[in-house]
Amino acid sequence: MKTSDKVVIGATITALAALLVKRAKVVVLKPGLASLFGTVTDADTGQPISDVHIWFGVWDLGVSDATTNSAGEYSFNNVEPGGYQVNIEKTGYESVGVMITLVSGSNEQNISMIPSVVPIASLSGFVTDANTDRPVSGVKVTIAGLSTYTDANGEYGFTTLTPGNYAVVFEKAGYNKLTL
Repeated sequence: MKTSDKVVIGATITALAALLVKRAKVVVLKPGLASLFGTVTDADTGQPISDVHIWFGVWDLGVSDATTNSAGEYSFNNVEPGGYQVNIEKTGYESVGVMITLVSGSNEQNISMIPSVVPIASLSGFVTDANTDRPVSGVKVTIAGLSTYTDANGEYGFTTLTPGNYAVVFEKAGYNKLTL
């Protein structure tokens, strides 16, 4: 092995180390202080969640806040070791609140958020003939792009609607189309 080979290899290793240092997040902590960092993920998919709002602190002494980046990462640096409340919120997810105790140095707290359950609404009813007051079967009932037909008793139902205001359309040959 030639001396020049060693220099080239050493230069390559030095260059690689410099590249790794540039990509790493270097946090310099003041002596005796702590950092809190972690990743917020979706509990169902395991994917990171961006734009999650995180409050960190002791409520009567002061609170800091942060928002997760596109990789779901957050951090609080140079804080006093001790007990803290951490609250995490994002629309579409259940809020999370945890008590943590930080020790001097780095403290990792990864958090999984559970997607909120969308409230489910239902709509049911029956259709009768305006002249005879008898049930009408086979009426097509449409709401929010979903359709069903009335049964022999004129009854219909939808069970997987999101709460809200909708137009309901009733249609059958020989009858006028009705929108409510």
